[in-house]
Amino acid sequence: MNHNKKIKCYICNNYFLGSKFISNYSKCFECKNKGIKINKKKNIKCSNCKQIITVSKFASNDNSLCIVCKKQKQIKKIKCCKCEEFFLGSDFISKKTNPTCPECKTKKKNIKCSNCSKLITVSKFASNDNSLCIICKIKKIKCNICKKEFTCSNYIFKNNNPICPECKNLKKSEKYKKIIKIKCYNCKKEFTCSNYIFKKTNPICPECKNLKKSEKYKKIRKIKCYNCVEIFESFEFKSNLLTPCPHCKEKGFNRIYSEEKRKVTLNKTKKTCLKNLGVDNVSKSPKIKNQKIESCLENHNVEFPSQVKHYKEKSRKTCLKNLGVDHPSKSKKIQKKSQKTFIKKYFLKVKKVLINLKLEFIDKEFFNISFLHNWKCLKCNNVFKTSFFNIKFNIYKCPTCYPRNAGPSYQELEILEFIKFLNITDDIQSSNRKIIKPLELDIYIPDKKLAIEFNGLHWHSEEFMSRDINEKHSYTPQTYHLYKTEKCLEKGIQLIHIFEDEWIFKQDIVKSRLKQILGSKARIRIHARKCIIKEISPKIKNEFLEKFHIQGPDSSRIKLGAFYEEDLISVMTFSKGNISKGSKNIEGVWELNRFCSDSNFHIPGIAGKLLSHFKKNYDWKEIFSYADRRWSQGNLYYKLGFELLSISRPNYWYLKDSRRIHRFTLRKRPDEPKDISERILRLNEGYGTIWDCGSLKFKLLNKK
Repeated sequence: MNHNKKIKCYICNNYFLGSKFISNYSKCFECKNKGIKINKKKNIKCSNCKQIITVSKFASNDNSLCIVCKKQKQIKKIKCCKCEEFFLGSDFISKKTNPTCPECKTKKKNIKCSNCSKLITVSKFASNDNSLCIICKIKKIKCNICKKEFTCSNYIFKNNNPICPECKNLKKSEKYKKIIKIKCYNCKKEFTCSNYIFKKTNPICPECKNLKKSEKYKKIRKIKCYNCVEIFESFEFKSNLLTPCPHCKEKGFNRIYSEEKRKVTLNKTKKTCLKNLGVDNVSKSPKIKNQKIESCLENHNVEFPSQVKHYKEKSRKTCLKNLGVDHPSKSKKIQKKSQKTFIKKYFLKVKKVLINLKLEFIDKEFFNISFLHNWKCLKCNNVFKTSFFNIKFNIYKCPTCYPRNAGPSYQELEILEFIKFLNITDDIQSSNRKIIKPLELDIYIPDKKLAIEFNGLHWHSEEFMSRDINEKHSYTPQTYHLYKTEKCLEKGIQLIHIFEDEWIFKQDIVKSRLKQILGSKARIRIHARKCIIKEISPKIKNEFLEKFHIQGPDSSRIKLGAFYEEDLISVMTFSKGNISKGSKNIEGVWELNRFCSDSNFHIPGIAGKLLSHFKKNYDWKEIFSYADRRWSQGNLYYKLGFELLSISRPNYWYLKDSRRIHRFTLRKRPDEPKDISERILRLNEGYGTIWDCGSLKFKLLNKK
């Protein structure tokens, strides 16, 4: 601190050094430590009347006034608004809009009441005509609750709902117990109720209130009996049912379901909805949707009622009471009911398929799609057993009309016909056993050095192949497909494996891949330099992959799309390491997860352009990817600058209902025993297994 200022102590009058920020009227350090206090007041003369007054020590001696002189200075002459005479008042009164003098405030007069002519004292300025006494001001009125007369003021008299002092002291529950007779909306009987229930649009008596919701609002309707054609009144009415009268009901007639009535009611509702809302169903109109959302947001701050915690807890409690389960979907009774209703509806679709295939269902009940039912062929009258899933997707047909093991399967023949249709070469061989003796190649094209193997899921499964393969063979059921590919590679032939479910469910993608491999010229050529690379949304990416990639959609972080004239023609996705493939999530390490292009276009250099865009705009140390040996030998990765890192062993897939299921989806659950392996548990559950050819792992390092 800079001690550069001399200050005088106001107690001892000695000078001391202090900061420039300390005021001139302050104590020295000695006086502060001693705790000496001094009276800070002084006696001076009033500058107006010269009387001695006590003021602060620091007050000026020239302009100080006493209390009397201060008041005289503030007092002014003010004009009264009523008597128009001047009076002395403060500055505050002078600022009022209607200042009145003290005399006018206190003045009163005696006049007669305009009703009972009694003398009353009122203000001097009150009117003589409309003035009333206290008794005349009080009026008699009926109480809105008890309907008794009581005396009240004019203010209560003007009120819409006047209440007497006795009713006013009652509780809310007892206050509005107004006894009124009213008809019940449900049973039409008279009952006494409160004013609150009386005001309701649909008042219900206490007896009907205890009924269930289904019985509560049943209206009495006039219905015509379908048997005796007599008109009768009843609650039992449904638009889709024909109801009998009580006499016919005693005879044994029951309600009958009518489709005609249902169609009529549906058409009526559709017409009214189209007139009022412009939509055939109320739930489809955007106005009603918005109204529901707005009302939910106002009441609960949530878009939908199912999101409200109070309703969730209430539904959970009711489910526990009625079903003994916290959710209806968990109860076995409801599961059985839903299965039955689904099967009834689904069986109508089954009948349509059977008519086209000229088949007949023989069993009494239809259980499910995968159950082995009995079927009758209408061509040869042969009865055979198979699931409806196999019939629907042409996996299994009548064994007499379409005999098995009589040459290639019809699906194999379909692939052969498709390759012939492309007109690439004339030399296309089928069921060749000369190239890799004694094994067979289903389709072989010598000009392209290409072979195609169609793998039926049942015939190529581990369980079926283990019957024929033994220790004498140089391969096992697990390595059968890999052995064939390696034997073909030794002779410079690329072998493509097509699984049965790929041809059934993703035939268009398989055909487009075969076109690409065989070098079909039917596609439009577009150069990569004419394309623009952008990031795309997950929805657009998944739709494109579902249409053009054999593995379907994925969950990737970076989604790049190549656009030509605002049309998406190619997609490349990148993600972090996947646990199902045995890789880890490491910073800067990315997996090239998916790459595919539109099957209608041939776009040379598009993969390189998409990859270079990723390299420039994202941080990366390493990029790795996998090539499926069933379809490729990784030629594209070599062109993009990748190096072969490793060759993985063949992987197995689980089989169920003629479909492959990835093993990661059926991995071991925490409740299952730890001693038994996952594969044995799934085989005991009825799953089959099929093996692929393994995959090639490629890697690209950032050398910068």
